[in-house]
Amino acid sequence: YNDPKVRTYACRLAYDREYTPMIGRLVAQASALMQGPLPPEHTVSYQGRIAVKDGEPITFENISSGRSVTEVGSELLSTLTLLLNNPFDVVKPESIELDMVIEPADSTAAIWSAQLSKAVVKPGQTITVEVMLQTFREARATTSIELKIPETMPAGKYPLQLLGATTYNSFLNQNAPQRFRVVDTQSLVTGLNRVLNMPRNRLYVVLPVPATGLAMRRHELPDLPPTRMALLQDARRLQPMEPYKNWVESNVELDKIVSGAAQIELTVEQP
Repeated sequence: YNDPKVRTYACRLAYDREYTPMIGRLVAQASALMQGPLPPEHTVSYQGRIAVKDGEPITFENISSGRSVTEVGSELLSTLTLLLNNPFDVVKPESIELDMVIEPADSTAAIWSAQLSKAVVKPGQTITVEVMLQTFREARATTSIELKIPETMPAGKYPLQLLGATTYNSFLNQNAPQRFRVVDTQSLVTGLNRVLNMPRNRLYVVLPVPATGLAMRRHELPDLPPTRMALLQDARRLQPMEPYKNWVESNVELDKIVSGAAQIELTVEQP
């Protein structure tokens, strides 16, 4: 893929709630492939902006590798589908701008191993995790990431998790579904902006923290006393409640898209 020329394609897209998302995806993918298929090893950096009528624009930026322009097209398809076909209101797109930069290099990596600077810590201390990454046709690379233990962390053994971006997103969906819950048009647009801008070139470290509290719709109510929790969890209430889960996390930006996960046992002792 040795053609560095910048090409601009201006298209007029007909409005239809069913076909606009599909045609939009087709136009985006076809524009990137006008010079032929991408090389076997490739990285696509892209950013876009969807202006909507009488509302906040949806902007996104991310990176993909080894997937051609599949992820770019899928994100555009799902976003337009949700805007035009949701239970709240039809959000009409007025314009779509999409920029892609394609490079003939693989940017994927997988977590190979992880090691703690110290396996026994006290509240308030900072730990360093050395993570070895297996890269494509290159020597294994090492990166480090730090995490501060909360001052109020109880003594005990805890699972410390190292997560690539995809695994981290799954972790969020499982442990904090309220952050992705949509209840109206505004929360739909806000949620799309949040999800579309979760960068793939990040490595995350996550440590669960004991917590009491509840989650109601999109709201988090941490550190509730037991009496208040019992009152809010009354079966006669119309709003369903969910247990609130808490954790501390840190992340580091890389020039690779990391996949996989690793888990290490961390022991916290009282000072």
